[in-house]
Amino acid sequence: MESDAQLQQQFPWQFRVELEFALKGSTLRIESSVENRDTAPMPYAFGFHPYFAVPDKASASVVKLLEYVEPKEIAREWVEISWIDADTV
Repeated sequence: MESDAQLQQQFPWQFRVELEFALKGSTLRIESSVENRDTAPMPYAFGFHPYFAVPDKASASVVKLLEYVEPKEIAREWVEISWIDADTV
């Protein structure tokens, strides 16, 4: 996704965002690339709120990174959601 006139009415920065999703075993990995094409630091945060039915909530984990991206830079982030099925361990 890239900024356009309509988006800039709500979020006044020039930017480009890419998301990639991968599922491997019991782990979902979401990778993001945020490019700030503007002249000022740009705040951003993804509202990753995945909900999965997992057999044991205590064995599930979510790892998340958040950052600001500086002008003319690209930030690459990721989030992983994993769960362990006690029947397969």
